Amino acid sequence: MKTVSCHFKDAKVLVAEDNDASLEIIKHMLNLMQISPDIALNGEEAVEFAKKNSYDLLILDIHMPKMDGNQATREIRTLDVKQPIIVALTASVFTKENQDSLDAGFDDYLNKPIELEGIELLLRKHLVSKLVES
Repeated sequence: MKTVSCHFKDAKVLVAEDNDASLEIIKHMLNLMQISPDIALNGEEAVEFAKKNSYDLLILDIHMPKMDGNQATREIRTLDVKQPIIVALTASVFTKENQDSLDAGFDDYLNKPIELEGIELLLRKHLVSKLVES
């Protein structure tokens, strides 16, 4: 099993993912870095969480029921809240879809299948103020 070389102190993260297997993998990887994320099962829930909580980072699947990640991001970007870093979770390599997500207001993207090194690099990049080296 791969190990992480860091953890993040007091990082507030929301994950919006409708696939149970992907959600469990992401939660496990974040837990390894001492992050206990809030969970939304679709874009509508993600927007509601963002209205009520101050997040450092959101990881939103692009394809979700009720409201996709792009629409959720557009709505979150209009909220009068401290704006979080928003990361698109996608199963596609960089394509027009990824560009559409960046245009919708995402700050970055993370490809599926998710690998521990990839999520650790992403968090190191965007949560540097919360980083604690192990």
